[in-house]
Amino acid sequence: MGIEGLLLVILGILSAASAIGAVIAKSLVYSAFSLGMLGIFMGAIFVVSGYLYLGIFMVAVYSGAVVIFIILIAMMFKVTPRMSRRFSITALVTSLVVAFSLSLISTRSITFFTEGLRYLSLEELSDFVVRRPAYIYLVSFTLAATMIEVMALVAKVVRR
Repeated sequence: MGIEGLLLVILGILSAASAIGAVIAKSLVYSAFSLGMLGIFMGAIFVVSGYLYLGIFMVAVYSGAVVIFIILIAMMFKVTPRMSRRFSITALVTSLVVAFSLSLISTRSITFFTEGLRYLSLEELSDFVVRRPAYIYLVSFTLAATMIEVMALVAKVVRR
């Protein structure tokens, strides 16, 4: 197993841990944080797998728009997060890992998985999507799952 395989395994484990954290967190804010980290890890999986545009889309939509939507709902319902020491430490460690990773990427210290990537033009990308519509279905089902998660989190707030 090469470095890409090891990176995929680590990102898969982190994705599963983030998904579990989003479900078991008692606070909506911590659930949204875990959901945002899940989107970042899934986007990283797509980038490492060679699907750069899908990874960027995943981070922008899943981690950006959906998590902001959840936080806005929390603000509308005046939800205050209960501070849990366990989730505070988890949030701190996750934030430090993400900041360290971004600093390595921005200083171009990590280039081993981006060296082999070939960037697609928009024509090649549209031709690829037309010939292989399974990726459109994958993105559609991912967005549908995201909206179901949002509705479940909103139902968690309304029940309280």
